[in-house]
Amino acid sequence: MFDIIYVREQINYLKKRRGKCKMDNLEMVIEKVKMIETPDVVESLKIAGKEGNKKLVLDVHGFSVKKAKNTINHIIALNNNSFTLEVIHGYVHGTAIKEVVNDTANTINKRIQKRKTFTSNYGVTKLEIAAN
Repeated sequence: MFDIIYVREQINYLKKRRGKCKMDNLEMVIEKVKMIETPDVVESLKIAGKEGNKKLVLDVHGFSVKKAKNTINHIIALNNNSFTLEVIHGYVHGTAIKEVVNDTANTINKRIQKRKTFTSNYGVTKLEIAAN
């Protein structure tokens, strides 16, 4: 799938580059995701919000449950800081991904502190991720 040594070299390159230009943590996460994920995952991940209140938004429409779980875990693992991840999973054409994301008994990742499903849009879950 990918060469771990190559990925480490690329991450070190990004760390050096970050010192030379203003790249925030969420932009760094997207750069790392580009190295290990498929193009459809990269396309589905965006940064939203204003300065000081930025969040990652992941649209998992069309993903299998396994792919959605793996993608969420990869994103969490690639950022050691606390951040917000908004998962757009939908709810009209099935709720399997929504149920997995909101399942507190079998949590996707131990760093997920809080989950919130919006009453105005049941197809979106906001995840608060703790620092590593």
